[in-house]
Amino acid sequence: MASCVSGCSPVMRFCQKLNRLKTLEDDVMATSLKRCLSTVDLALLGVGGMVGSGLYVLTGTVAKDTAGPA
Repeated sequence: MASCVSGCSPVMRFCQKLNRLKTLEDDVMATSLKRCLSTVDLALLGVGGMVGSGLYVLTGTVAKDTAGPA
């Protein structure tokens, strides 16, 4: 795409910005982080999900029983 001359409309410049492409580096997948979850990690995620769900249910139950008209 050719660069915009100073007479371009703002709409044309906006469309050019929307269509830009970012060039990626050669080694995109290189990272120092582990890419696998162990059994302990999965168990902790499950326990955390259950505790989080329980808190939402408990909050809803308390609000239903004690909340008045808004």
